[in-house]
Amino acid sequence: MTGARKSPAALLAALSLAAALGLSGCSLWGGSSRPKPADLGPNVPVIGVRQAWTAKVGAIDGLAMDEHVNANTLTLASADGEVAAIDARTGGDVWRTQLNLPLAAGVGSDG
Repeated sequence: MTGARKSPAALLAALSLAAALGLSGCSLWGGSSRPKPADLGPNVPVIGVRQAWTAKVGAIDGLAMDEHVNANTLTLASADGEVAAIDARTGGDVWRTQLNLPLAAGVGSDG
């Protein structure tokens, strides 16, 4: 008997398809009831939280503008080119500049 041999890739594809079809029906036999999550109880605060300061840097225009934190300095950038380093303890400016160029990404650092 001589028959056409299937390539290993074709055999693997057929087995993968069969496994996917078989596993896709697993939820059909389990019923429709979903497990009820456990009650977490009251959310009791462990420590108090308060806003210490605010600082403003220009608009980000819907962009994901990353920030950089190094020790007690937070560095931010805005879409309109404003870049500021802010003291994380006080909220005061360490330095601030306007690049007069639009930015599409936040600040970065190599360490």
